[in-house]
Amino acid sequence: MGKMRHLPIKSDHFQAINSLKPKTAPKTIRVYVENEDDIPFWRGIFQEYAPHLSLKIILPYQNLVRGKDYLLKNTQPGEYLLLCIDSDYDYLLQDATETSKLINHNPYIFQTYTYAIENYKCYAESLRELSVSASLNDEYLFDFVAFIKL
Repeated sequence: MGKMRHLPIKSDHFQAINSLKPKTAPKTIRVYVENEDDIPFWRGIFQEYAPHLSLKIILPYQNLVRGKDYLLKNTQPGEYLLLCIDSDYDYLLQDATETSKLINHNPYIFQTYTYAIENYKCYAESLRELSVSASLNDEYLFDFVAFIKL
């Protein structure tokens, strides 16, 4: 027996689902992310820059498969299906590879401009807040932010 081939998840599928809704209902756009940790990050981005959109930010699969490669190989993004992924250098490579060409020129694929979402979370002020949260102590002992920046 041959290996089972999965059909790609297409934006057209979600467009058809939206067409079944009443005309007055807002269209819902699916947003697929690489893993669970990405959901709140991308929700925050879209809430800040596109609060008017009705989005469903989820993982595209029920099994344990995760990641950018799976999304790129098994989906066809479009107006009703957006992909949000970590750049992993594809933004910096600027068309040096087939993957970077695909990502950098598709308006339905959003990517971090740093390596991953963790790069947006790891900076002096956020690390200070993490330290306060972990120690349950907000007493000023020294300038933590200046220390980290050094």
